[in-house]
Amino acid sequence: MRWLLCFWVFLGLGLTNGATQEWRQTVNAFCQATNLAPLQPMCSVPLKELTSFSPVAFGWELKNEKGQRAWAIVSLDGQLWELGLGEPWWKAWEKTLKGKILTCYGSFLSDGSWQWLYRGLGGYGLAVQKGMTLRVEGRTGDLWSDGLKDKVFSKPQNARDKTQGQKRTVKRGMPLASVRDKEAKLFVNFGFPAFPTLRSSHATAAAMWAAGEKVKQPKEPIPALIGSLSGVITRCLCDLPEKPWVHELERGLPMFLRARGQNGSVQTFLRSESSFNTVSAALRRNKGALVTFTYRAEQKQKASALLRTEGTTVLAIGYWDSPFGSFLIALSPLPAEGKGKETVKGWEEGVILYRWEGPATNIVVAIVCLSGR
Repeated sequence: MRWLLCFWVFLGLGLTNGATQEWRQTVNAFCQATNLAPLQPMCSVPLKELTSFSPVAFGWELKNEKGQRAWAIVSLDGQLWELGLGEPWWKAWEKTLKGKILTCYGSFLSDGSWQWLYRGLGGYGLAVQKGMTLRVEGRTGDLWSDGLKDKVFSKPQNARDKTQGQKRTVKRGMPLASVRDKEAKLFVNFGFPAFPTLRSSHATAAAMWAAGEKVKQPKEPIPALIGSLSGVITRCLCDLPEKPWVHELERGLPMFLRARGQNGSVQTFLRSESSFNTVSAALRRNKGALVTFTYRAEQKQKASALLRTEGTTVLAIGYWDSPFGSFLIALSPLPAEGKGKETVKGWEEGVILYRWEGPATNIVVAIVCLSGR
């Protein structure tokens, strides 16, 4: 066992060659672009896939000289997949998730084998094995399937735009409500809230968008807002064998707006069909976008991807087109037990970068265009 432990520690440290150190160069470039004090790696944990529990990535804890904390999800070959500001989610969730599992399924699991799960871009969870195997979604505590239909993890895709292979100068950002450099390599709109997850990540992220765009009614409780959105975007396809729940933002959001005396349409882009340049241009024209990461193999196809079955949705507020790849800048719905934030005003806890060419099966970007704005 000792040699196996030494192997994973050695691999987690990133070895010494240039490829495995790329993630640290990416983090340093981001800190320069946003005027953050350099973030240094502290320690890592293996993140595992849902079926065989084999490691597919490392979760790194980071910290800078000012005491700011962050976390990074790094592929086995050293590429940065996600970078989040704040306490690492596997530390923040450890007690609450384990407690929820023990409460719901029995304290006999307390000395079981616990595994941190990573489904690919935004998909985090925890598994316990002791005679039975339970996989729990991190934000809601709901049971996950075993992942047999998931996309098999592999090396990240290299289908970049021609301009993305060129070296670029990363400009320093400005700590303003809206940050935009001259060449539009870094663009972000702050001012949106972050809510604890209720019903689903899809309805919660949509509520975060609605509140930020002032579509939320005065004194309307957040649970009521999320419930209103869930009622129009989520439905069960109960005539199918699996009885899947689907989340149709394109169908439900215009209905939600009309019920509140507003009009709008939803413009949708899929990574499988759209370049990052096209998506980033649409983000510059709008304040935010609802971005869904999908995991099932069949969701490479448009029809299946748009149903968002078992996907995870976040609120994108910008992008960073870096020398090391393209990233969406987003706010993620918080765990159900988390404390919400009325407004995220800058580079602070809750902001997450997601690699456009990362390990999700497909990415669906839905931009709501409000009439008259």
